[in-house]
Amino acid sequence: MGITNPFLVGITGGMGAGKSLVCKILNNLGIPVYSSDDRAKDIMLNNQILKKEIINHFGSKSYSDNKLNNNFLSQSVFNSSIKLLKMNNLVHPFVKEDFLSWVKKNDNKDYLVKESALLIDTGGYQELNFNVYVLADKAVRIKRIMERDPDRNKSEIIKIINNQIEDSKASKYCNKVINNDGKLLLLPQVLELHNQILKISKK
Repeated sequence: MGITNPFLVGITGGMGAGKSLVCKILNNLGIPVYSSDDRAKDIMLNNQILKKEIINHFGSKSYSDNKLNNNFLSQSVFNSSIKLLKMNNLVHPFVKEDFLSWVKKNDNKDYLVKESALLIDTGGYQELNFNVYVLADKAVRIKRIMERDPDRNKSEIIKIINNQIEDSKASKYCNKVINNDGKLLLLPQVLELHNQILKISKK
């Protein structure tokens, strides 16, 4: 797509690859970041229309004490590619609308970042000017996820990762790949990315 105002950058990658860390660095550089995952959870919890749809399709156990029942949803949705697709199709239109509203509120910035694990799956990358794939070895990702989320066991994590698009396939849709498996320093890569985007966005 052509360059838009503001310039929109997508950051994606597999679970545990380090998308959020890359986004945190960019945010510290003054770049606004839209976290699709965080906003999706908030919308799933507070949008009554979406909430009703989720309960209709996945059952009343999807919510517990007015909170998302993450354990139930993880076991129910992530073990089935069909259910995962259905959930994404329900949630994505609401997140897309929310993102467009956020863009309008931040249109005075050099560029904006959209962080999303599903950027390739949903085709959302096509609506952005520049896309970045954060890459890390599977073993590294599993270790990170187990450390940050002790409630998940290894087999559950592997199932979730296996349901995600393969790195080799997803990275082909992106303009740049950042390696975050610890072999290369992350900060210089992100600073280089930041400067590259600033140059492109001002053309």
